Amino acid sequence: DGNLDTYVSFESPAGSGVFKGQLLKESPLTGVVTCYPASVLPFASASNETAGVLITSTNDIEVLFTNGSTYKANTTGPGVYTGGITLINASSIPYQLRGDLASCSGTINGPLPVTFVGFCATEVDCKVNYHWGVELELNVARYELQLLNNAGAFNTVAQVTATNSPLKHSYSLLVPINGKTMTARLKQIDFDGRFTFSNTVVLRTVCEKTKTCTIVNNAAITNMVQVKWNNFRTTENVAVAVYNAYGAQVSKQNVVVTAFTDITSIPLNNLASGTYFLTALSASGEKYTASFIKK
Repeated sequence: DGNLDTYVSFESPAGSGVFKGQLLKESPLTGVVTCYPASVLPFASASNETAGVLITSTNDIEVLFTNGSTYKANTTGPGVYTGGITLINASSIPYQLRGDLASCSGTINGPLPVTFVGFCATEVDCKVNYHWGVELELNVARYELQLLNNAGAFNTVAQVTATNSPLKHSYSLLVPINGKTMTARLKQIDFDGRFTFSNTVVLRTVCEKTKTCTIVNNAAITNMVQVKWNNFRTTENVAVAVYNAYGAQVSKQNVVVTAFTDITSIPLNNLASGTYFLTALSASGEKYTASFIKK
């Protein structure tokens, strides 16, 4: 049912030497803890093997004992911990387990989380290729690549649809560099909304290409010019101005350029046909220029 199950024990009344136990379930989404509909029963002891807590009336509970062994309650008989697992009185219910177990958990009716294999990052031509392998992939909707921003939060910058193959296979995503250090993680999301995270990967980048701006629609400029920003690695405020052939400024606007801003559209409404010059000035004082002809 998607809940986390745990068995807790307590002394009641305090100092009496009488222990009782209760199975609880917690929603990982809301944090709400509720009791199973069984009443609190006496805690089992060596002299009272069958007085354990009611675990569940169905067969979906797996128990982890303090010695590391496990037992799944999948018959009509109670389980008793005696160094191993034996069943007694196989015709009776409910399932009763001796109370020296470490924890227990309902076996979820669905797949286990995917296993990530070798999540890594490699810089390629001022971009970063994130590559990872997976095993036991089932019921996975997609993977999201998240990067750590300057505020200390992870933001999703790219995603890929899962193939849901039972065999070991791999994925990769290529994203622009957006800083000297890039910290990334993967978020695996199931079809039912559950998710898990991979380990984080930190890459120190070495890209030193010169930042430029270019016009990408030179062949058909009418009412708008499209400016492509190249090799911008961090977020920058840029003032963009357009000048005519006589050096007079005819247009100006401010734009925000990031590593994920490929193209900015600059309107050219009411400008006559002719040659124009575009100048972009960043907040740090860097200047970029380009020219174009309006039809």
